[in-house]
Formats: sequence, structure tokens, C-alpha cells
Amino acid sequence: MFEKMTEQFENTMKPVNSMFATNAKVLEQLAQQQTKLFSDVLNDSIAYTETLGAQKDVIGMFEAQKSFVESVQVKMVNATKDAQNLFADVQEKTGATVKEFFENGQKAAATATKATK
Repeated sequence: MFEKMTEQFENTMKPVNSMFATNAKVLEQLAQQQTKLFSDVLNDSIAYTETLGAQKDVIGMFEAQKSFVESVQVKMVNATKDAQNLFADVQEKTGATVKEFFENGQKAAATATKATK
């Protein structure tokens, strides 16, 4: 009796464990994306500072600044798109997991109801 309850509990918790694993993967991927974004922007900032120091006129300074801002903008847009795609994938997986969770719960409830009759 206890073994059957334990088995049912484990089967019921599989979707929850799956969601925790998915969330952990998402957090890891987001951390990697943010680390890459930060290091890329930092490298661009260093390159911008070096380029700015080599400029002799105001027009060159504006061109260097324009190039830097455009580069950072592209990186931010790409990082946002990557994060959005990641969240969309996770939302889809989580939806499937929740659906599976409720389907299993309904099956277990139906089985338990039949057993008590």
C-alpha cells in the first residue's frame, strides 16, 4: 500500500521535476547570454576608448561614437531576441508539462474513483 502511494506520488511529481530542470537550464542559458553581452559591450567600450584617443578632430570623434553606439545597439537587439526566443521555447515546454500534469492527475483520479466503487 505504501509502495503504491510512493509510486503514485513519484509519477505525479515527474512534471514538476521536469519544470524545475527546465527552469534551471533557462537560468543557466540566460546567465551565459548576459555574460557574453556584458563582455562584448566591455570589449567594444575598450575599443571605442582606444579609437577615441586616436582621433584628431571632432568629426572623427563623432564617427567613433556613432560606430560604438550602433555596435552596442545591435548587440542589445540580438540579446533581446535571443532571450525572447528562449522564453518562448520555455513557455511552450512548460505548457506541455502542465498539460501532462493535469492529464495524469485526471487519470489517477478516475482510477481512484473506480477503485472506491
